[in-house]
Amino acid sequence: MAVVSSMDRAVLSPRISATATGNVLDAMKREMERNVCLPTTFENEPTEDLARDLAGRMPGDLDRIFFVASGSEAVESVIMLARQWAIATGQPRRWKVIAASRPIGGTLGALAVTGDPALTGYFAEQMRSMPTIPSPTAYRDRDDLTMKERGIKYADMLKEQILAEGPQTVVAFIIERIGGAATNTLVAPDSYYTRIREICDQYGILLIHDEVLSGVARTDRFLGGDHWNCRPNMIACLTENAAAHGEDLLRGLRGLQARFPLIGDFAVKG
Repeated sequence: MAVVSSMDRAVLSPRISATATGNVLDAMKREMERNVCLPTTFENEPTEDLARDLAGRMPGDLDRIFFVASGSEAVESVIMLARQWAIATGQPRRWKVIAASRPIGGTLGALAVTGDPALTGYFAEQMRSMPTIPSPTAYRDRDDLTMKERGIKYADMLKEQILAEGPQTVVAFIIERIGGAATNTLVAPDSYYTRIREICDQYGILLIHDEVLSGVARTDRFLGGDHWNCRPNMIACLTENAAAHGEDLLRGLRGLQARFPLIGDFAVKG
């Protein structure tokens, strides 16, 4: 269906000037010499080139790119697009977006799928919170199940929530394929992702990947979901390429692990 990409760290944004490398600053200067301010709602050469590049890197048939101003706005936009899809396909009763709970949100729409009362409490009267399910923290479980079985157990929580809400009212499920700051780069068992896709297909629900923190080469693949050959219906992501920082980050983590015995392991993809 669509990819909603945040440009808040793309070459056109002044907000990265404090940490940008020379080639990025040069690109920003060249563009500002041509256009001081040009909203992404209008066609222009840089955004067309970027959209074409992004579309070529997306899984499956995701070839529609919509640029917004921030990660929170990207999340809110995919929620809105999901609702528009339901209306356009004659399913007006579908409006609920289930989320694997994680703190995120600089907009009311993004906050609605957060599931954290500490963040949403002050704004409860201004928004409608969406249903959430637990994040797949299978590594914490102390049971006799295999990791494959735990993955399926957590995925089936989505099915239970869909049935509790009423399948005809649920339009989408949104999840961080690789956890962000809230879940400490959480990586679920492989079986979780396969089962999630099956459940969404079973009930005609859109699968949305929140790749704001895991996408665009942050895990050695262009998208975090590429590690599992994923096929979401929509993706929210940033456009900053973070691959150059990966080796430095991993080296630093290994150094901390050597210094502090209490660090048993950390999740790594890429």
